[in-house]
Order: sequence, then structure tokens, then C-alpha cells
Amino acid sequence: MTTPKITKEVLSEAITAEVKAALLNESVKEGVRFRFGSKELEFGSPEHVRVLQALLSGMESLRDCYAVGSANRHVYASACHKLRKLILKHSK
Repeated sequence: MTTPKITKEVLSEAITAEVKAALLNESVKEGVRFRFGSKELEFGSPEHVRVLQALLSGMESLRDCYAVGSANRHVYASACHKLRKLILKHSK
């Protein structure tokens, strides 16, 4: 029984397929509106980004209430990270 020869091309294709399968493609559904109080904002609009920035500020304050290394601080820090990415994406 012989083992098939693994070439650079075969290895590259396998790695590419594995990476593509592992990537999460997260996107907002088309036409989604963001509800803020009694207002409805278009997702990613300048007004929505301002709301996200205010939310980030509040989340950072909550995060800072917990000791470094605590589970709660980690949860808030993760949420802050996601908010920053979202703000950056829609601020362009």
C-alpha cells in the first residue's frame, strides 16, 4: 500500500479550506433598524454610532468596577472589544 504524495499545492489547498471553514462571517441582516428608546435608527448610521459610543463608555465604567483577572471584568472587557470593533467598522 502506498501513501499519496503530499505536494505544496495540496497542503496549501487543505489549509485554505480549513481556514475558510473556521472563519465566522458575521453580518447584520439587510434593512435592520436599531431601537433606542422610542427612536428607530438605521444600523450603522452616524446617530447609531453615537449611541454605541455612549454604550461603550458605560461598559468601560462597569468593567473598571471589577478587579483585573475577575470573570466579570473579562466579560465586560470582551463586550467593550466587540463594541469598539463595531464602532470602528461603521465610523468609516
